Amino acid sequence: MSPKEWLKEAFESLHGVFITFDGSMLISCTMGLLDENTGKFYYFNAEHPRIVLYRDNLASFLGEENLELRKLGSQIQIDFSYLEFELKPNDILIFGTDGRDDILIQNSNGEWNINQDENLFLKIVENSNANLEAIYKNLSKTGKIMDDLSLIRVEYTPQKILENKIVNYLKNREYNKVLDALEETSFTNIQTFSYYKGFCLYKLGKFNEAIDFLKMSFEQKETRFNASRLLAKIYYKNKEFQKALQYLEEAYRIQPNHVTIQTQLKKLNNLLTSLQKVNN
Repeated sequence: MSPKEWLKEAFESLHGVFITFDGSMLISCTMGLLDENTGKFYYFNAEHPRIVLYRDNLASFLGEENLELRKLGSQIQIDFSYLEFELKPNDILIFGTDGRDDILIQNSNGEWNINQDENLFLKIVENSNANLEAIYKNLSKTGKIMDDLSLIRVEYTPQKILENKIVNYLKNREYNKVLDALEETSFTNIQTFSYYKGFCLYKLGKFNEAIDFLKMSFEQKETRFNASRLLAKIYYKNKEFQKALQYLEEAYRIQPNHVTIQTQLKKLNNLLTSLQKVNN
C-alpha cells in the first residue's frame, strides 16, 4: 500500500465515522507519514492549524495554502488530496491544536484582545528553539490560553546522524541527552536501542529501570556480553548475588580470557562461599 493509499483510506475511514452525525459533530485533522530513510513526508490537512517546519533556527508553515479538504464529518467534502514535503536532516515539525493561536493578549491600555496573528506562533517556536516545554511556557507568558492545547514534535534524524550524535554524547558522559535522543527519534536496531538505554539508566543510578532494557539486549547475540556485565553489576549492588553470578558466568562463557571478568567471578564466588559458611 502506497503512502497516498494509506492516507486516503485513513481519511475516508475517519470521515465515515463523523459523517453519521449529520453535520452535528465536525473535527479538524492533520495526519502524515514519514519515510525515515528518505525524509519524504506525506500528509493531509482537513482544516487543522497548519504544520510548522523548524529548519536552521527559522520557523515557517508547510505549503498548505491550496488545501481544500473540509473537516471530518462535513456534509460537503471534495475528493481526497494530499501533499508531499522533503525533510532535511535535523528538520523539526511542530503540530498543534487551536489553543496555540487562541490567546488573550493584553494591550498597553490594559484591554484584552484575542490574538489574530497566526505568525505569532512561528515567532514563539523560533524563540523556543522548537522545544515543546519552552513553547508552552512562552505561550503562557504571551497571554491567556483560551482553548485546549496539544503539541507534537517530530524531528527527522537519519540513523547514521543519530548514531554519531549518541556516540558523542556517550563520550562526553551526557547520559540524559542520549536518553532524549533515543526517545525523540525512532531507532530501528532494537538491541542497540535497549543496550544504550539500559547503559545510560545504569550510569544515572536508575538500576531497576535499567534492568528491563538490559534484559532485552541480553537476548541478542551482539549485545549479550556487555548486557551480562552490567546486569551482574546491578544485581551485585542490589545484593542479589546469585543473580549477579548467573550473568557474570554468562559473560565468562562468552569471553573466558577476559581478565576483569575472571577477577570479578573469583571475587563473587569467594563472597558466596563466605556467606554460605556464615549461614551454616
